Amino acid sequence: MRKFRSVLTWLVLSVVLAACSTVVNACGGAQADGQVSALASLDSVFIVRADASRENLPVEQTTVLSVGEGVDVDEAGRAILQFGDLLTVEVLRDGELTVQEVSLDEQNAAVTIFQNGGLLLNDFDPAEAIAKRFTITTEFATIEATGTTFMVYQEPNSPLQWVLALDATPNDLEVTTGTGVTKDVQTNIARWIAPIGDASAGIPANMSNVQTWLAQSQAGTNTDNFGDIVWPQADVLADSQQVLQAAPQVVPAPGASYTYQNVGITLGAAGQYAAEDCNLDGIPDVAMVNGSLEMDFRQVLARVKALDVTVLVRNGSATLTVLDPARGTIDAQSAPATPESAQILTLRHDVPYHYAQLEMTDGCFLGFSLTPPQANELPEGPRTPIENMEVPESFVRIEVPAADGIVTTPLIISGVASVPENNDRQLLVKLETPDGQEIQRQWVHVEGGEIGGEAGTFYTTMEVDYILPAEVVVRVQNIQPTEFPIVLAEDWVPITLNPEKTGAFRRPPEYGEFYAPFISESIGTNSIVMDGDGTDWQVASRSSGVNPTSIGRVVYDEACEVFNPYGVPSLEASVDLAAQVMFAFDTNYLYVLYLVQDESFVPYRGEDTRLFLGDAPQLIIDTDLAGDFEDTTDSKDDLEFDFHPGFVESSGDDVGAFYFLYAPRAAYWNLGEVGTLGLQASRRADEVIMATWWTSDGYGIEAAIPWASLNYSGVPGGSFGVAASVSD
Repeated sequence: MRKFRSVLTWLVLSVVLAACSTVVNACGGAQADGQVSALASLDSVFIVRADASRENLPVEQTTVLSVGEGVDVDEAGRAILQFGDLLTVEVLRDGELTVQEVSLDEQNAAVTIFQNGGLLLNDFDPAEAIAKRFTITTEFATIEATGTTFMVYQEPNSPLQWVLALDATPNDLEVTTGTGVTKDVQTNIARWIAPIGDASAGIPANMSNVQTWLAQSQAGTNTDNFGDIVWPQADVLADSQQVLQAAPQVVPAPGASYTYQNVGITLGAAGQYAAEDCNLDGIPDVAMVNGSLEMDFRQVLARVKALDVTVLVRNGSATLTVLDPARGTIDAQSAPATPESAQILTLRHDVPYHYAQLEMTDGCFLGFSLTPPQANELPEGPRTPIENMEVPESFVRIEVPAADGIVTTPLIISGVASVPENNDRQLLVKLETPDGQEIQRQWVHVEGGEIGGEAGTFYTTMEVDYILPAEVVVRVQNIQPTEFPIVLAEDWVPITLNPEKTGAFRRPPEYGEFYAPFISESIGTNSIVMDGDGTDWQVASRSSGVNPTSIGRVVYDEACEVFNPYGVPSLEASVDLAAQVMFAFDTNYLYVLYLVQDESFVPYRGEDTRLFLGDAPQLIIDTDLAGDFEDTTDSKDDLEFDFHPGFVESSGDDVGAFYFLYAPRAAYWNLGEVGTLGLQASRRADEVIMATWWTSDGYGIEAAIPWASLNYSGVPGGSFGVAASVSD
């Protein structure tokens, strides 16, 4: 017999029946206490005795099964077990049963059997057994019935079971998985059960198809999987922009999650991620370096057996793996680097996919397709949401002027360009080595002009992140080369990047660096508004290439890990405490964004400035990093801002309850004065503008700190010391 055994070893069925009018024989069928009547309705039925010996049961012959004995049918076999007049169990489709317990007396009747695979069709007569209970226990679910007709089917090549109610009133048939969640199964509704997670949402079954399938199974002529006749094939097509817009506040970063048409998409915990127009078609894609992406299809009310993922692999390779309900590998496909053209990773299989994983060395996720079959049910070819798989190479190389072999920063780049048609008026500027290896990139906005008509102009300053060779090359997309000069302003004094030649201070790279984009029209947004909507942060991140950075410093009391004295509901955070931070600035404010995962939120309840005693992010700023870098003590230019996320309040709506934060505030500390003034070295920072919001696994904070509070001027090219942390 061919059975799926990697997850499901035994299926346990427990039948608890109320008392019959008399002892055993009054219930009918069972010959004596501990015996069950078994009938072979078709060929290929075998009796398995307690000593493991097997004997063929001829068609229309009946035998008695005792405890420890069972029945085994082939794919075309059919056996009928009779428990008096109360319960009939048909064993079909390569099924196997072993009688574990039969106990019948005047007070109760209990039957326990084990099922290993196949189809079980159960007729539990409520007229004869109003108070009886029929319980089926599997390795990953418990099914309880109180008078109903239903079926349980184990797919032969996948750890997936189906439960279908053929005749059930509400609460007659219930399924409880290992998560503890119970779901009702009503007439003509099917649910699948997998080793991981809850039972599926209810799937309305086409009962005409079901009755045909059951009749063929009873006749021994059916070879179709039940899932294929009750579940339609999935049909979803999405590019990366549609995925990102499903959660506009979520910037691509480790652990970021999106849901599009019930497909869950989560970026891996490791790697680097960014929203970037990788193939220059005007659509933001998910770029990753040594990253991964997981797709979860469990909420899709359709059968996923065909998956296409479109990628652009710049270096290394990309691998797509599809997984079954137990997260076992079904199949995989890899693709090498082809930076000049996108590729489609295509997988087709008879086993349904519940998950998929994409791993990439250096490249971009451009979109995906859950591809339905052709009209004749044959697999369809690869499908992609991308119109042009070739990456355009509309760049012109311009040599950058250099002095004494050193590239200066910032580079001031201006010119005339055709207005991009599908790129939100954005041009891509690249720094490259002469052999074409990319060093850095930045987007610049085109002012004026018309698409397909008069050219526009652009102007940008490009902050260089590295010490570059003099022969570095600038490439700008879609420009008119004869009208493109690189312009150095007459009153601008270049600052060289090499500190050995200029004496300029530059933080040693081993201590890490944050980069803050300058908020202007050149990166697609004129401002970051403190409104609790992260869309403007996403625009700034996508345009500048600066992404939220994971915070390595978290401070918490282990006793608070699960302590929640204020009744804030438990969250879905995968860790006790984790956070990311991002900065931006304009001439008026330093902006900071915190995205915090916290499994139990406990804010500080005091009225003073000791916000760090509760759950709160902190930001320490050293405005004279070069002047006191070697000094390990705090000085008056060392400032700390603590951010209170606010307090949690429920909407009070029992149907669609949600939570929100109110009354956030900030505190200012002069760290150089704490030693002498203590708490008097702090004050409420009412000049800081804040907005906070509640998420499914924590909270978000955005704050605007006036430069005047820092006694610092916010101009491009500046630098100062920062330390970001979060407490629990």
